[in-house]
Amino acid sequence: MINMKAHTVYMVVRPYTQKKKILMRAAQEVGALYVESPHLLENTISYPSSLSAHHVLVEIKNQEEADQVIVLAGCHHYGVGEILFNAESSVGAELSHLIERQEDIALSVEQVPHYTMNDEALVVGDIHGCYSHLRALLRKAGFLFAGDEITYYPMQLVLNGDLVNKGPSSADVIRFVYSNLGHPDFKVVLGNHELYIMQHIDDVKPISRYFDYLTTARTNRMQRNMFREIYRQSVPYLVSRSRTSAVHHSPCDYKYVGKSDPVSIQKQIHLPSIRGQANKQNTSVDEILYPYFNGQPNWPLVVNGHVTTKRPLLINNRAMIDTGAFLGCYLTAAHIMDSTCQFISTENVNSARNTMRLNPIASAIQDASSVRRNVPHLVKALV
Repeated sequence: MINMKAHTVYMVVRPYTQKKKILMRAAQEVGALYVESPHLLENTISYPSSLSAHHVLVEIKNQEEADQVIVLAGCHHYGVGEILFNAESSVGAELSHLIERQEDIALSVEQVPHYTMNDEALVVGDIHGCYSHLRALLRKAGFLFAGDEITYYPMQLVLNGDLVNKGPSSADVIRFVYSNLGHPDFKVVLGNHELYIMQHIDDVKPISRYFDYLTTARTNRMQRNMFREIYRQSVPYLVSRSRTSAVHHSPCDYKYVGKSDPVSIQKQIHLPSIRGQANKQNTSVDEILYPYFNGQPNWPLVVNGHVTTKRPLLINNRAMIDTGAFLGCYLTAAHIMDSTCQFISTENVNSARNTMRLNPIASAIQDASSVRRNVPHLVKALV
């Protein structure tokens, strides 16, 4: 019995693979993809195929091909394993015996986290303690409430991280989220602010003004317990059941999207300071962000927050929905249906608009001197 881990390429040594039908049937039974040679591997493990290609078997016949597989797997953030069809190891002897007798190969899939959502969902951007705006946005989208409990869901609801800090009512947001935990249509994706709060909730590290909810979490036992439970039930990403869309908090390279290894999870939650990277590289914020928008319009949709923009954006297949509610702008959600989305925004009751800290990518995308000329764009907001 061989346990197969998610997002791993397994190299199948050549000598016994003339019995391909047995191997292909075994792969099919555990949901693995079978690739005949390394030169066909890259398309299989590249985004968007990687959303479905959790387990891959690829034939190799020599060390050169093995080295090629290892390099390709590493580039696309897949692990590498081996299935050796020879008699030099106990596993190999067992498998070679099965192959010779043309019996089924014993493969199993190790249970690893994979987080799914419905093909239709409302994905809410960074809330940052803006409780009244969250309720107004959900009401506008057709949700009904009894106190903090949502009593009617017109579609699945996904809160895409950064629930707290910076805004006026983080404790109210936590109470609201806690009240709805456990409902099958209510899901929370981890943001970098939840990660930071959890890392420092029990220590005495001085509190930054960017993480003001730490004071509440450290001094109010009820809030602390509610926050811990929200964190426990949150997920690092979501992928739709039909594999037509993915949601995670921070924009990142496509090779990390929908993967559960520690590095991929970290990349999907937190993008280091964009302005800091721009200053270090002596370039613009837009040039730092550009690689995250270079997908294809027909690829599965990816919805992110984290980077605050002046307007919600849909560029190629990536949607950005953090529109700075805590800065006096508005809260935005993406209503996703398969691989399409429509933005719904609600104006902040505070009419003063502090836009000094908003990233200028919306206007920069329209300015061909700032980014590549072949970037199509669509900015559609309902306000």
